[in-house]
Amino acid sequence: VNHFAWGKQEWRIMEAFTLDLEHLHSAKTEGISGLLGYELLQDYTLILNYQQQQLCLLDQQVNLALHQPPVRLPFVLDGHLPVVEVKIAEQSLRLGVDTGSASNILNQSWQKLLSQVGGASWHEELQGLDQTVHRVEALQVEQLQYAEEFMQTKFLLLDLSHLQDPAAKPLDGLLGHDFLSNFIVAIDYPRGEILLWPVALQR
Repeated sequence: VNHFAWGKQEWRIMEAFTLDLEHLHSAKTEGISGLLGYELLQDYTLILNYQQQQLCLLDQQVNLALHQPPVRLPFVLDGHLPVVEVKIAEQSLRLGVDTGSASNILNQSWQKLLSQVGGASWHEELQGLDQTVHRVEALQVEQLQYAEEFMQTKFLLLDLSHLQDPAAKPLDGLLGHDFLSNFIVAIDYPRGEILLWPVALQR
């Protein structure tokens, strides 16, 4: 791509893959022309405000003078994916932060532990990228611990074996919109931190 602009920021000679993205189109939304990935974001801080439907890209540290984030989560990169550590029932899990995922997802291997915790369970229909609809189990986790905070949230149980790298620590799941939309989120790639401001504090 010879020229790419996002707001006032511009890039020259940017590489991009060309793929068929027809599966991302829907009758309810405008067509999606492409996806912004780690190669573009890695030198910046990405701020997501779901309530205002805004993305901000900063090439400097987030100004914290007015309002310190209640939560700071250090992350490591698994390939291009930021991975944070959380706890469920005193068990530590490694979850990727996936801004493109609508739901929180856990590997099916955690089903037994979650059933012992005692949260409600049910089934939902999930449409994959190939448009195939699958019936999957959903579970309510009463206390997801992230840093020193706790949250009640829902997870879908899926087979995530295709995401596992034999040479790396196992990935237990993904945190998606169901978790992230409760916050204003800053992903500081250079510093390896995720900053969270609960939405209630912004009202």
